Amino acid sequence: MRTALISAADAEYFPLLRGWAYSILEHRPNSSIDLWVLNVGLDADQAEELKFLGVGCVSPQWDFDFADRPPAPHWYQAMTARPMLPKYFPDAEILIWIDSDAWLQDWRAIDALVAAASSADIAAVIETHPAYAHPSTDPQMRRFYAASFGDEIMQHLIAKPMINSGVFAAPRQSPLWKSWQRWTQIALDATPHKMSEQNALNAAVYCDSLRFQSLPAEFNWICGQSRPMFNPQSRRFTAPTAPFETISILHVTPRATAISPIQTTDGSTRQMPLDYFRFKESQSAAPGPSKD
Repeated sequence: MRTALISAADAEYFPLLRGWAYSILEHRPNSSIDLWVLNVGLDADQAEELKFLGVGCVSPQWDFDFADRPPAPHWYQAMTARPMLPKYFPDAEILIWIDSDAWLQDWRAIDALVAAASSADIAAVIETHPAYAHPSTDPQMRRFYAASFGDEIMQHLIAKPMINSGVFAAPRQSPLWKSWQRWTQIALDATPHKMSEQNALNAAVYCDSLRFQSLPAEFNWICGQSRPMFNPQSRRFTAPTAPFETISILHVTPRATAISPIQTTDGSTRQMPLDYFRFKESQSAAPGPSKD
């Protein structure tokens, strides 16, 4: 079963994308999963480095017509191309998306995404955890949903846990894609905004009754929702509540969280980088084991 692991970036996001790529290559057990990037503004040197790493690049198109498309920035294609992934990667039977501002501490999340997507229309992570600060009932989410779909559908969706579109997997034959495309067009025809495609994903799952497999928060830990904890012994970030599960995918969003005060499992607090390369550099001279 051929699997594609996909992300997107422009030149500004390339430093984070490098962390995405190197963290995957650090843990990937074999080459059965292909790595791809949607190129929404990389320069030639950046694209060449990805090629050297064995990461393929595809330049997406504008797959949807909408009123604000002419002034929309190029990077917006990273969102509008997401519901169209089977079009861009026709050889993949399972398509896994991981945002470029996320990186892997281990391979557990990838195995879980592949297994869950094999028996569901989509596997993803809901933004629900005891440590998280903002529930889906946040007033901002109400405004985003209403702008995309109107008040009636907003009331239906706001009662559901938010599915984060930054990490997900789905079979290429899943009904997800057509459903997501339809809801994305509705959202873009209404009021395009930064949450349009994620709003559309949630509408597809909850309004069209897709088979959704929810995975643990540690498989897509949203740093803007809650800063992780750090275990100095294992040198791994963990969830900040007992039993302090090791995070498999650390999603460093928003970028303001990239250097944060982090509590440790031994009771101290450290100012720590959360992005892959700066974290690795900060640990290079630290004592103790570097692996589990």
